[in-house]
Amino acid sequence: MYPDVKFRQIRAFIAVAEWRSFTKASAALHISQPALTASIRQLEETLATRLLDRNTRSVTLTESGESFFATAKYLVRSFDSFIGDTRDKGNLQAGQVVVSALPSVSATLVRDSIPKFRRMFPGVSLHLYDGIDLDVAGHVVRMQADFGVGGRLTRYPELDFEPLAVEKAFVVFRRGHWLAQRKKVAVAELADEPMIVQSRRTRWQQLVEEAFVKSDVRTNTLCEVQQLSSLKSFIETGLGVAIVNSTCLPVVVGAGILAREVASPPITREIGIITRAGGSMSVAAESFRQIIHAALTHAGAGPAQSADAARPA
Repeated sequence: MYPDVKFRQIRAFIAVAEWRSFTKASAALHISQPALTASIRQLEETLATRLLDRNTRSVTLTESGESFFATAKYLVRSFDSFIGDTRDKGNLQAGQVVVSALPSVSATLVRDSIPKFRRMFPGVSLHLYDGIDLDVAGHVVRMQADFGVGGRLTRYPELDFEPLAVEKAFVVFRRGHWLAQRKKVAVAELADEPMIVQSRRTRWQQLVEEAFVKSDVRTNTLCEVQQLSSLKSFIETGLGVAIVNSTCLPVVVGAGILAREVASPPITREIGIITRAGGSMSVAAESFRQIIHAALTHAGAGPAQSADAARPA
């Protein structure tokens, strides 16, 4: 059975050891000298060893006292640090929020949500994982992320999915391409176009390839890329075209790249916020979830406008 040592006793011992005086230590602790003497005596009895040698003129540490002093200082310093950190987190002045999201969401909606969060919680740090749907869900399941933003997956019954937006498909291409003359595009019309495709591990690319199968055409794959930055670079140089989701448009579409909606067959994906069923989050994490919730809800009708804005006058 462990000895019942009180923190007030440890603090009393540290004060006496540092001041080498019961009178000065009691004044520093704002307690009476008899109360201080009683605390030291109780500590020594509990530990079954003498920690201090004292006479009328001085106080010195015994060998056990010297050894215990270093441990006592570490314990009190660690405890005080923990209490301070906990209070800071309670006051929203410290801590960390971890989010896992699809790369397209990270580069747009999460990015745009960060300034508001930082104004609300300047002392709370943010950590962001990028990954495909399986990665996002895995981070939440393994409690590596407070919540995730991604597509719906049915393989994780321990997760809750709150749908907030439906992504549409857009074909993106370099300005001057014949697709610029179209308002909407059918997948079958892309049969002869060199395609820059995203990783086939992603649920989005799987949906795109299913649409090609439905249209009874093969994907004319030029290159498979992992990053949106690579995809954009390839399209800017005219190497081919790509089918991306509407969330990607703010990242991909620019002065030299246009977009048109893929209408036949329609390619859509539901995205939302992923949390652990029955789990709870810190105040800061819940607040960031609400900020992204609002951004996703607002984005539900936004992507099509982004594509229209990219059309030449």
